[in-house]
Amino acid sequence: MPRLSGDYELEVTEASKSVLVELMTILKSYADALVLIGGWAPYFLLEKHKSPTSDFRHVGSVDIDLVIDPQIIDEERYATITKMLLDRGYRPSPQIFYQFEKK
Repeated sequence: MPRLSGDYELEVTEASKSVLVELMTILKSYADALVLIGGWAPYFLLEKHKSPTSDFRHVGSVDIDLVIDPQIIDEERYATITKMLLDRGYRPSPQIFYQFEKK
């Protein structure tokens, strides 16, 4: 569902960005098999490629969407990723398959 910038609280997007940094640190050895999608993707693309004179600011996102390349990550590696996330306090979502949450 599209959102407007007014729908985002700065504290929530900053917390989400902090979790993204944490996740990429945890999963850095799998970086070649991960793709950032969703709201954070345009945020980082714009940060890197926008005109220096542009004052446009992408608001970021409230969640983190990563795609895992199944040609690189087999079941054993996926189990290792899952264990790494569990060890850092992330838990599978009871509502959405393949989603993790940290409270």
